[in-house]
Amino acid sequence: MKKIIKILDTFFNNKTIKNLVIYGITLLIFHITSEGINSLVVKYLTMNQNSLIKTPEILVFSVFGITFIYIIYKLVLKKYQLSSVVSHSIFSVSILYLIARFTNYSNGWLFISFNDKGIKYIDFIGLIFLVSTLIIVILFIIKSLSKEKLLDVKNPFVSDDPILSKSEDKLNYQKRASDIISYLERSSFNNSFTIGIVGPWGNGKSSLIGLIE
Repeated sequence: MKKIIKILDTFFNNKTIKNLVIYGITLLIFHITSEGINSLVVKYLTMNQNSLIKTPEILVFSVFGITFIYIIYKLVLKKYQLSSVVSHSIFSVSILYLIARFTNYSNGWLFISFNDKGIKYIDFIGLIFLVSTLIIVILFIIKSLSKEKLLDVKNPFVSDDPILSKSEDKLNYQKRASDIISYLERSSFNNSFTIGIVGPWGNGKSSLIGLIE
């Protein structure tokens, strides 16, 4: 009995399982209330077809392109960490987009065509959320694998001691140390003077001093 309870504890306390249950409940509610949701969308969230069609295509592509580049810049290049609320919101919108766009749940909705190739205006928004979801999932997998590798290491901790030699200088502080030494050698003061080395904790101030010494 204790083994069964332990297995159930592990299963239900798993973060992934909890998220899947929440998404399952959300989809069930969406199934049950789909008619009411459709009515609300048709009444309050749909745009006038003529107004949207009159929008210049270059403007649509420009907004989509800039948004797409911004997402790549923020999530991939800058490695911005989204909060769990934002991440789950993006996942949820992506799922609802796929359901509404490619199933009968779109009954009563008017997906306005962008051109004659089957592309709808809603697809520009949907693609943004789908790409964001894909990037978040890939980054999550990479981060999880990195954690596993770290746990496999016998000693995963890194010393916070300042470096003692040039061979340990991984941040190329030696160049900065040489510049300060060169300045000191060229300078002459009648009175005492002070050099301030300013930086946040762990930035390598002691290591720089060691290199200068």
